[in-house]
Formats: sequence, structure tokens, C-alpha cells
Amino acid sequence: MSDGFSKLSPVLSDDFTGNAANNLESCAKVVAVDKDIVWLEPDIASGCAGCSHSAGCLSALTKKTPAESRRFSLPNDHDFILGEQVIVATSAHLLVKTALFSYGMPLLTLLVFAIFAKYSLGFGDGLAALASLLGLAVGFACVWLGNRYFTKRSGNSLQFVRRVAG
Repeated sequence: MSDGFSKLSPVLSDDFTGNAANNLESCAKVVAVDKDIVWLEPDIASGCAGCSHSAGCLSALTKKTPAESRRFSLPNDHDFILGEQVIVATSAHLLVKTALFSYGMPLLTLLVFAIFAKYSLGFGDGLAALASLLGLAVGFACVWLGNRYFTKRSGNSLQFVRRVAG
């Protein structure tokens, strides 16, 4: 290795507030302002509600209120104005942990239920497949409950970064 390069640490720190390079930023619009809380909606550049044909799209029809379901709140510490664009950030580490939990838990429970049914209980392939589907459902329930728990425990992980010049 060259002396001009430093070796990166393989361990990710939980504290990303001091290092802006580890934050993921996104633009959001202020949609409601209360005395202590401001409600924001993220700007979505593509996908559902991002094009002129979203009313006829099946995925748009299955959602009750896609705009309201994406709303999030922040403390109104910066005197936000209705309709203004702001930049918010969250840590990349939190995003990775959330993705691993959301995708890994259903997969893990699916495999555990299938293996347990097949080898411990001696079920045939058909019943082991049904057990794996039950495990998948249990995994999705764990993700739903886990997300509710972690949201209440950690509070809001988003931080206000700056206003968009306009």
C-alpha cells in the first residue's frame, strides 16, 4: 500500500452526527406547520405519484393516500414556512440496519420454520413448504412490530440540514 492512502476502519460507528459524509440527504416540502411541529413530505422524482399517469396506475390505486402516508414530522426549531423546500438527512448506517432487519427477518423466519418442520418434526416437503409460508408471515409480523418499537424508541432519526435556495 502507498503511504498516501489511509486504511478505512471496517467498523461503522453509531454516531454519524459529526460526519456529514455518512449522511443521506433528501429534499422535502413543508406541508403543515404547527406551533412546535412541522410536517414534511419527501420529493419523489420517479415512481408512484411521480408522473402524470399515476391516477391510472394500479400501484397508485391500491394506496389510500400516498402523499399522507409519506409525511413525517420534525421539531419546528427553524421557523419553517408552509410550502418551502428543505434538505433533511439520516444516517446511512441506520438505513443499512433497517434494510437488513426488514429483509433479513422474514427470510430468517422462513428458513427456520421450514428447516424445523422438515428435520425436527419430520414433515414432508408439502408441509415444510406450508411451514415456510407461516414463517414468512411471522417474519413480516416481526418486522411490523420491530419497526413500531424502534420508531418509538429512537424517535425521529431525520435531521434538518438546510433550506433550499429558491
